[in-house]
Amino acid sequence: DRTTLTRTLQPLLASELLRSHPDERDKRSRRISLTRSGEAKLVELLPHWKCAQSRVRTALGDSALRALHAELG
Repeated sequence: DRTTLTRTLQPLLASELLRSHPDERDKRSRRISLTRSGEAKLVELLPHWKCAQSRVRTALGDSALRALHAELG
């Protein structure tokens, strides 16, 4: 859904963690990329995300986690 995606991206664009620019091949489309600040934030937060993923896997178990992923699509 374009509206949901736009609403999700706006704070990241406003914080200058992402940038938006026209697609060179299709001017109707926009390309989204990480800024240097966005890359730094990703490096900072990735260990925390991995830890959270590990805790969820431990709490649910592999089978339940696969079922959850299947349910979420």
